[in-house]
Amino acid sequence: MIRGKTVSDILVEYEIILPEEREIVTYGIKQTVISLGHIALFLIIGFGMHMFCETAVFLVTFSTVRRYAGGYHADTRLRCTILSTVFVTINLFLIQNIKMNSIFCIVHLCIMCGMIIWLSPVQNGNNPLNEHEKRAYRCKSAVYSIIGVILSCLFAWMKLPSYRYSINMAMMSVFILQMVGMVSIVIEGRLNYGKKQIFQKSGSSRIGNSNDSGRKCNGVCK
Repeated sequence: MIRGKTVSDILVEYEIILPEEREIVTYGIKQTVISLGHIALFLIIGFGMHMFCETAVFLVTFSTVRRYAGGYHADTRLRCTILSTVFVTINLFLIQNIKMNSIFCIVHLCIMCGMIIWLSPVQNGNNPLNEHEKRAYRCKSAVYSIIGVILSCLFAWMKLPSYRYSINMAMMSVFILQMVGMVSIVIEGRLNYGKKQIFQKSGSSRIGNSNDSGRKCNGVCK
């Protein structure tokens, strides 16, 4: 807010955007500010753990691949912030303490890469994709996953194991969220099916009771 005006109002005033685009732009700005806040929080955590660069590598890899791979999304902004903070902190702790040889690290990363491409994209129920978009998202997730493998090999050659671990953990995190997202979709589908069945039975029961009342009424009238 700038003297009672939002950024969107100023953009409309200067005819940079159309008035009907105001809400979309406002939403986009709000989401951008929230995302930057999350990134700043995670980098501060990484700095506190003496892992600033490793955190940056993790975040870049994770956010780039996850954008097209899809997966679980929290229902509320607060839950998203809390879960993301816990998730990133756990990953940084693992990156700091795990020890893997180069061969195992590359094999593990290739398996994660293959699984991510195979599952992509795990859709969010609020934003379904058409077939063309699904193919595009899978292709992009494949490209960025393969780039991650190449960078991991480069870090191994440069003898920077913590950066290599950061990419591994980022890819594994994407895969885990894909699996959680698929499970949540199945559970939500079953719950919706159960509610539908209950509704149908309730409707049938009301119709049956109505028919019984009609037959009784006919009998009395006679």
